Amino acid sequence: MKMLHSHSNEFLQKQTFEAPRERTKSFKSRKRYLLKESYLVEWNDGERRLRHVLLWNDVIICAAEKSTRTVFNQEKQKGQYECKWCIPLTEISLSAFDQSEGEPQVKLTGAEDLRKLKKEISMIKTQVRRTSGQRNFKKNANKHKKALQELEAHMVMASPNLPFHLYHQHGKTYTLLMSSDYERIEWNEAISRAKRECTFTPSLTSFHLEKIMAKCKRSRKVNAIGSFLLKDDEESVSGILKVIVKKATGLTEPKSLCCAIEVDSYGMYSLMARTSPMEASLEPEWEKVSTSQI
Repeated sequence: MKMLHSHSNEFLQKQTFEAPRERTKSFKSRKRYLLKESYLVEWNDGERRLRHVLLWNDVIICAAEKSTRTVFNQEKQKGQYECKWCIPLTEISLSAFDQSEGEPQVKLTGAEDLRKLKKEISMIKTQVRRTSGQRNFKKNANKHKKALQELEAHMVMASPNLPFHLYHQHGKTYTLLMSSDYERIEWNEAISRAKRECTFTPSLTSFHLEKIMAKCKRSRKVNAIGSFLLKDDEESVSGILKVIVKKATGLTEPKSLCCAIEVDSYGMYSLMARTSPMEASLEPEWEKVSTSQI
């Protein structure tokens, strides 16, 4: 027994154990949490593709919603995703590397094409309102609803025209399309801040990616495009918008100004009305009434 006790003590003295507090601290410092997410359009192989982009504190993931149908349920179940690409923040840059691919030529949607789409959407909504009291309203409404969904989906995909490039250190260039400079600046700042705070490269397997996608499915915060895609079947609010432009105050020096009214439509701002310029004044007054169908 003495010999066994002696050998046991020698064995234990040679071993090193990690303190529980240090292990807990190390785990917490590497805990993965979501920083930002949006539905964005990716330019890939000469086509626009809808993507769900998720920025975590150590990795950025681009996912696509997949259609999951069963024998008994032929309806598309929303919230099921598959990862299209995944890049650790330590391996990505907002500026090109020497070995980076050239930035692709993005086919932009013309302003006239967007106006035509908006006009078609507005005409269908007007037609639905006019036939709301007729006998075959339900049958016609389903037909109009399907056409409206197709046009709105086309509008969502066609609207973003501002490219945002991500460069992988191995040379691959990824291009996302955004609707405004504000959105592009937001993503730039979020990725830059996350990169500064990320000090390790995660090791991700398919099992880890599935867990991340499942976590994203439980709690989603989306942008304007995502809100449109996830909205219920209820009709969107539409009608006549009346705006009265009275005056401007708080100017520090006299200026000749006009007032422009813009409406946000699918992430794009379109001019609805504009006042005539006033003579240089500290408090210009217009008293202009503008009405527009939305």
